[in-house]
Amino acid sequence: MRKLLLKELKNTKANSSAEILRLKKELATVRAVLRDYIRQVDSLQRVNQALIGERDEALAAAARTRVENTNIQAENTQLNEQVAIAAQLNATGVNISPLKKNGKSARKSKDVARFVSELYHYAKCDCNGRQPYRLCAFVEAQPAGGRSDRNVPI
Repeated sequence: MRKLLLKELKNTKANSSAEILRLKKELATVRAVLRDYIRQVDSLQRVNQALIGERDEALAAAARTRVENTNIQAENTQLNEQVAIAAQLNATGVNISPLKKNGKSARKSKDVARFVSELYHYAKCDCNGRQPYRLCAFVEAQPAGGRSDRNVPI
């Protein structure tokens, strides 16, 4: 019986040794796979950080574009209002008359000292007998034969 027990012990030892060897190989494979997974996770984290940076830049650019778009829309609205107001004007009654220094009407170009500009504003509505607006602006004429460097407001 002793021999039988020794034989059984040797078989169990051999089986255990084979099992231990198999488990050691499997452990080495698992460790290699684990190292590969760790490398992949690190690589993914780096890529993720880069993508987060790109996303933040894109969001900032989109916000800047939205602000610019809002400003342009506000400016467009203001300009449209000005165009709507200007569309109501009728500047058909414009008269520009040359005057001499003494204020009388000038007939020759050498006698012109200034211009009187009259603009009669008629709204696109019935004025109900009211007088139209009369706007007058005085503009000094440039000296004959010379250039004037001064600004001439109209």
